[in-house]
Amino acid sequence: MVKWKPTWSNLAYNILKENGAPMNYREITEKILKIKKGVVGKTPQSTLRVQISLDSRFIKIKKGVYGLSEW
Repeated sequence: MVKWKPTWSNLAYNILKENGAPMNYREITEKILKIKKGVVGKTPQSTLRVQISLDSRFIKIKKGVYGLSEW
């Protein structure tokens, strides 16, 4: 059994799935920061953008906007 980890990309996936529509990565980051209280970093938006860009579960709809590839 694989344990689910609350990584940036896993949280982004759940947020997009719940939203049901593509979102700007800045909006996704804001929601993640509310979930992951205490996350410290200089560039959380950049961290998220890089992680979802490398994850096949996500597709770039237009500049800064991502959706799920399963849609």
